[in-house]
Amino acid sequence: VQKEKRILLADFLIKHNNVNSAFKINNGYDFHIECMFRNLKELEEFNENLEEKFNIKDKKVFFLIEDIKRETFLEDPYVLGLA
Repeated sequence: VQKEKRILLADFLIKHNNVNSAFKINNGYDFHIECMFRNLKELEEFNENLEEKFNIKDKKVFFLIEDIKRETFLEDPYVLGLA
């Protein structure tokens, strides 16, 4: 995304109902986002909307196949200083 559009894109992602998580990242990309859609049509509409509004240079889409482990970091009493 062009530098001047990054803040607008971040705001768009924060407000979008299908975006579950959004992260600012590095190594050639600006954001990593996790989204949930009811069907592929919603995903396609979301992608088209992104491309039209923000002129995204490079985008990769991955589909979740299996949930192997969820975040458990803050469930560990040792990490929380309780052990």
